[in-house]
Amino acid sequence: MSDNIFQKACLIQLSTSCWQGVTTLQSNIMERIGNSEWLKGAKILVNPESLSPVRSQATRARTMLQKSALPFPVKGLTLVPKEALRKIDQTLEEIRQEFDAEVEIFISKYEDERLEARGILGDLFNDSDYPVDKVDPGIETPC
Repeated sequence: MSDNIFQKACLIQLSTSCWQGVTTLQSNIMERIGNSEWLKGAKILVNPESLSPVRSQATRARTMLQKSALPFPVKGLTLVPKEALRKIDQTLEEIRQEFDAEVEIFISKYEDERLEARGILGDLFNDSDYPVDKVDPGIETPC
């Protein structure tokens, strides 16, 4: 007897995003140091610790989903038992709320982070490296 796997399980695609707070250094800056074809560099735009709580919520969501997953060969999709969907949705919603709260905390400190970066980066500071509009990153669970 052959069962349709999708009668017992569901595919979930979890999408998260977070501003990384890092940008690539321009080649002319790298040329001051040495051969820019051999050197690649990054500029940290804000204290990485300030984004850590936001990133950890996204990681928490992916980890929780993987713990509920069944084996599935397609990267980016997670197969979960249908009986676990209600609990997964509830947990992802809690994580989304905590994620949103951490984003708001980061936003409230964002100008201070930029001022600190301006002092630390000096001539390397560039206003255009910093987003000025809030983008709703969200955590989605289509199924």
